[in-house]
Amino acid sequence: MILFWRQPSRAARSVWLLLSCAAAQAVDPSTTRPASEPDRLAPTGNLRPTISVFLCRDGFPVETLAADAIPDAARPGLCALPDGSLLAVFHRATADAGHGRDGLAHSRSRDGGRTWSAPQPIRIRGLPAGGGPPQDPAPLAEPDGRVRLYFTLRPADAPAYIASASSDDGPTYRLEPGERLRRPDAALDDPIVLRAGTETHLFARAAGRPDVLIHARSLDGLEFQRAVDVALVRPERADRVARWRAVVASRLGPRLLASPDGRRWTVGAGGLPLALRDAASVSDNTGALIVLGTIDRRAALSPVSADAGAKADSDVATPAPPAPLNDARPASNEGSPPATDAPAQTSKAESAEAARPNALSTAARIASWLMPAAAGRALEPELDPSRFDDDLAVPIDPRIEALLAPEPDSDSPVDYLAWLRQAAGAPADDAAPYYSAIITTTDAEGRFVRALPPFTGMLSDVDYNDGPRPWSPHDRPAWEADYERSLAYVARFRAAAAHTDYATPIRFSPDSTPNLLIGLLLPDLAGHRALVKQTLSNSWRLTDGRVDAGAMIEAWQTSLAAANHMSRGVTIIEDLVGVAERGLVLHHAREALHQGLLSPDQVAAARAVLLAYPAPADPPRWVAGESAFAMDMLQNATARGALGGPVFDPGRFFGIVGSSTDGPPSLLDAAALTQVDPAAVARDMRRYYAQVAQLAHEGYPRVRSADFDALADRHRGNPVARSITPSLGRFSTLRARAEASRRATGLAYEVAAFQARHGRPPDRLDELPAEQIAFDRIDPFSGRDFGYRLGPDGPIIYSVSENARDDGGVHAPRWGDDAEAEAASDDYVFWPPQPPAQR
Repeated sequence: MILFWRQPSRAARSVWLLLSCAAAQAVDPSTTRPASEPDRLAPTGNLRPTISVFLCRDGFPVETLAADAIPDAARPGLCALPDGSLLAVFHRATADAGHGRDGLAHSRSRDGGRTWSAPQPIRIRGLPAGGGPPQDPAPLAEPDGRVRLYFTLRPADAPAYIASASSDDGPTYRLEPGERLRRPDAALDDPIVLRAGTETHLFARAAGRPDVLIHARSLDGLEFQRAVDVALVRPERADRVARWRAVVASRLGPRLLASPDGRRWTVGAGGLPLALRDAASVSDNTGALIVLGTIDRRAALSPVSADAGAKADSDVATPAPPAPLNDARPASNEGSPPATDAPAQTSKAESAEAARPNALSTAARIASWLMPAAAGRALEPELDPSRFDDDLAVPIDPRIEALLAPEPDSDSPVDYLAWLRQAAGAPADDAAPYYSAIITTTDAEGRFVRALPPFTGMLSDVDYNDGPRPWSPHDRPAWEADYERSLAYVARFRAAAAHTDYATPIRFSPDSTPNLLIGLLLPDLAGHRALVKQTLSNSWRLTDGRVDAGAMIEAWQTSLAAANHMSRGVTIIEDLVGVAERGLVLHHAREALHQGLLSPDQVAAARAVLLAYPAPADPPRWVAGESAFAMDMLQNATARGALGGPVFDPGRFFGIVGSSTDGPPSLLDAAALTQVDPAAVARDMRRYYAQVAQLAHEGYPRVRSADFDALADRHRGNPVARSITPSLGRFSTLRARAEASRRATGLAYEVAAFQARHGRPPDRLDELPAEQIAFDRIDPFSGRDFGYRLGPDGPIIYSVSENARDDGGVHAPRWGDDAEAEAASDDYVFWPPQPPAQR
């Protein structure tokens, strides 16, 4: 937990929606293609659109298969045909290119995308009068050998919708009756189509919602039913072992769309060039993705390489490669203890500066910094290698400055509540009200109170301190009564967790001052965690003498989805609750595997679920909010001085922050406060949070807890800063532990699958399928493989933890936090599961 003063601190909300506004101006808007936009295919000067082809794994380009593969073409669709060839359908971009009446053409590749046949026009017969030409083609090979082509039609008197046509021979298609997807309230365009098992999944954009994919699915490819929409603005690490994946364009860069089961789809930020637009993709026989896309040469700032897919024009500057970074210094185990639960109606707070103009601070490059690392490959920040010099002078990246709240203005006070509301936004599919409806209600005076009954099941029983075990209703009548009472709540909790997004409700108690952000109410986080515990406890119940493993995996999925919602809130404490909940689920998953409760098929299904829910990895989300809370506090603690400028008012300051001692502030404290320049404090605090964001983005193993602590100490140079500057080292450590737990659990499941296939565990990690464990084998604390060896009872998997030193796998139940008791080692053993640390 992070402390400003003696009250728990408020943390940040993502500013993805703020960046969307900037990105709409700086990144080519063709990625969203609003229905009212005129045709943009005409070339501008010598910048003709061209389709290039990449081979990608996990969203990162492995190879450029063909630069400028299909010139004078844009908006491609792609599918694999039964004979193994690839079919691309696209718009021709010039009037003299020989395209057909409908403006569409196709080309084939028989060598995996390296070479393509000459484009040939296609025709669609039966198009409705007044429907306009078909646009945004998306082909799909049907099991019967036909090709079905989905596309957008834009009638003059109705919103655009998605239609389809089918073909037996390729060049000629016939319109299929009806509409595949239409919304009466918004135009739809830019279809993306793929098959997952027996279902066809159709994704489209809706006018006014460029950062959301409208999602529908169908058994026959014709009649579609709406499913849960997919947000593009908040990328996570999309599941690398997902069965179905696709690359999609967004105005903040390409995204990797992935699903392990065809039901839940995650969005990850890959490493494809940010200038890549109109992306289309298909999986090859190795599980990699072949990606077609138009390169916008006017915005070709790639975070991966300067030549990925297209050469920049001579008048476009190519950014220099990032400088190497020095190794991080040894870590410290110091830090405040983690907070896992927080009651309803708890107040908190935190800090930031306005972005200075900079030619390199385009929205495209801001987006490249914001994208979380996928498959363990972080985007290298453009920093001076001296950033870990003796005085910890961390250079501020201008892309970070654009995310932070402005400094206070004594002449025109900043409305930080409005700023936070704008940063928080309003998600289209917000789970927060559904959680609140289960957990809280309001009393007669409008205050929020707990509606959830107390639970005393296995994980809430104060008299039970063993690990998770199957339990019998006959042997545990109190747990059984709790199970029966909880069923309706858990069912509603599962439904809430299925919603796509989450935003902390920005609300205040009736007797608080609503213009002071530290009065913001937290949701009932203790209630949220109680529901996770009860969901997990119920899954261990014996039915007819056995545990229902399928229901157990579903309980893990529900709990992980709910935990990820918490990590998307505006406060650090919400993120910490999400971290604790994820850790609990992963511990249960290892225990269930160790106790032999899962069949081989269930092991594979469970692994896909467990790896599909990494923690959101966008540091600016919470740093921006921290800055808003700190700046709001500083603004409200000042008054106009005798000379007309702002000065700290001791009464206001100590009323908000509190005294640094147990008693009231002394006259000496008050006198010292009046000598501090509020403007200088605000500038320094904003710089501090910018530096924190830079370190958090790099993370382990380069940046360790001690680096955050040293940075905080450096900025505590006056009595105000000493009162309000938190160290975020503990927060970074706890998130790294959660990620280590996730990876190690996936590794344990892959080891178990190997043992089931071969009758023995692997002697070393290199015996496991490389494509399955390429990322999961890496310990985030060291950047190297997890510790792995065979002991007398089987495999042992452990993290080297904070000191990054292999202490032989001697298990430290508290990760070395109890330095005296665990002096010999801070290694943490994930497999076999260890007894829980005593409460």
